[in-house]
Amino acid sequence: MVNLAGGFESAGSGMLLLGLSTLLGASMVTGALGMAASVNSKNGLWVARGGRELPLVYAAAAEAELVDGA
Repeated sequence: MVNLAGGFESAGSGMLLLGLSTLLGASMVTGALGMAASVNSKNGLWVARGGRELPLVYAAAAEAELVDGA
C-alpha cells in the first residue's frame, strides 16, 4: 500500500511540475498525503513527535492547487 501511495504521489507531483492535468495531479497528491497523515495519526499532531502535521500542511497546499486549478 505504501508503494502505491508513493507512486501516486510521485506521478501527481510530476504532473503538477509539468503542468499536465493539474486537477488530476493535485488529487493524486492530496490522496497520497492523506494516507501519509493517517499512518502517522497514532503519534499525535506535531511533527516533532512523528505526527501528522507535515503531511496535512502539504495536503492543504495540494488542495489549494486543486481548488485553484491553475
